[in-house]
Amino acid sequence: MTHSSIGYAGPMGWRFLVLASLLLACTKQNPKSCRDGVCNDPSLPYCDVGGELSGTPFTCVAGDCTAGTFAACRGDTAITCNAAGTSFDDVQCELGCDAASGGCRLCNPNETACTNGTLATCDAAGKVVSSEKCALGCFEDQPRCRDIDPSNGLGQYLDMVVDPPDLVAADVQLNTDTGDLFIGGQKQSIPTFLAPAPGNGAPIRVYVTNRTTITGHVIVAGKAALAIVARGEITFDGRLTINEAGSLDVTSCRGGPSFEFHINGPPEQFLTGGSGGGGHATAGGDGGAVTPLVEAGVGGQPSGNEKLVPLRGGCPSGGFPPDGPGAFGGGAVQLTSAKAITVSGIVDARGQPGFPEQGNFNVVVYGGGAGGGILLEAPTVTLQPTAKLLAKGGAGGANTSSGGTTPSTEDAAPDVGARCVPSSQFCTDGGNGAAPNAAAGSSADVAHTGTTSIYSAGGGGGGLGRLRINTADGTYTNSNTTIEAAATTSGVVTTR
Repeated sequence: MTHSSIGYAGPMGWRFLVLASLLLACTKQNPKSCRDGVCNDPSLPYCDVGGELSGTPFTCVAGDCTAGTFAACRGDTAITCNAAGTSFDDVQCELGCDAASGGCRLCNPNETACTNGTLATCDAAGKVVSSEKCALGCFEDQPRCRDIDPSNGLGQYLDMVVDPPDLVAADVQLNTDTGDLFIGGQKQSIPTFLAPAPGNGAPIRVYVTNRTTITGHVIVAGKAALAIVARGEITFDGRLTINEAGSLDVTSCRGGPSFEFHINGPPEQFLTGGSGGGGHATAGGDGGAVTPLVEAGVGGQPSGNEKLVPLRGGCPSGGFPPDGPGAFGGGAVQLTSAKAITVSGIVDARGQPGFPEQGNFNVVVYGGGAGGGILLEAPTVTLQPTAKLLAKGGAGGANTSSGGTTPSTEDAAPDVGARCVPSSQFCTDGGNGAAPNAAAGSSADVAHTGTTSIYSAGGGGGGLGRLRINTADGTYTNSNTTIEAAATTSGVVTTR
């Protein structure tokens, strides 16, 4: 009979197998150990290197904690629950860690210091008697927080007002040319300045406030752009419509004009090409021509820059020479807060839709104005689910029987060009206004046949405006229902 060697290993053989099994068991990795610097179990995310939390060095521990709370000191390092409450952060303390003080030591006795992002004052016993979290960090060589430096040189106006008032209101009426501001029909004494226009920018009416909270409608009159610069938070839950204040009329971005041609007849005929849409972040659309006798007004070219420095709105569509521009571009607004901005309402800087204008005999058709400029800057910016930031291009006009246009929509879809009435070969529809994922549309041409008295091509759509958001880290909070109908960019605030 044949036997296997394992079955007859004998006493020494069995002892060898048992010892080998024990050795293999001893080399198996402890799932709670992080001696290799790694915690593999998602439920135990933090490596407690010194054992301050678990009692055993190099142990992976759970991160279920209260966000921002102090847990323990490890030398000059404070172990603190992270912002999400899911693990711990190791914070190096500039003046050392003190468990009795609840984390990083903020100042020495009889001292005011800015350390670890907090400005604090200590009494003679070293106890903190006042403290302030620095949203933008500590200044390098002075015991103070870093402060925001508003874009477009508006920090100088903030410095001129030591103790600005709050602006808390439902409905507000203001004039950016005069600076007058009314709440409920009563004129308010809000400190205000008029910043002169830089090259390729608009003059800016600046209001300096402490805390700004608006829940109703802000009605803006005047030609200058609007800026609110606040030491405290800005909360906007109303509607700000800034159609023309801060818009620019620059040759390069204004749409081309509407041209006319007159034939004495018989029959007497009036031929007009549509004007081009205004440009801003993107180009405006071309107007239509009456071929082969009247050329189209070309769309305005892109202009300005994504930072909205200098602050400016959109350009107008072409007009009818020598009468000036057609539909105006959207306006410009800058909201700057040293603390935070929260928007749950509507900021409307859409370009004006194009429209027909009846002359003595002919019908002149204008393109749409370009969308304007919206600049938000603060350490943190939050756009709530109901927020709408609108800087779409205006739709191109057409020869309509009512003289009206297609209503603009408060979403991210292009505004549809006005429809030609009568819908025939003798007039064409306006081009669509620009939207985030759609360029401004051009109008089609009208063929001249000599069989009617009125030929009128449609106007081009207006180009897209800009939305710029600057924060401490270049990111901001929004929702999948937040509407950002503009060419949106973000960046980091400048500090001083």
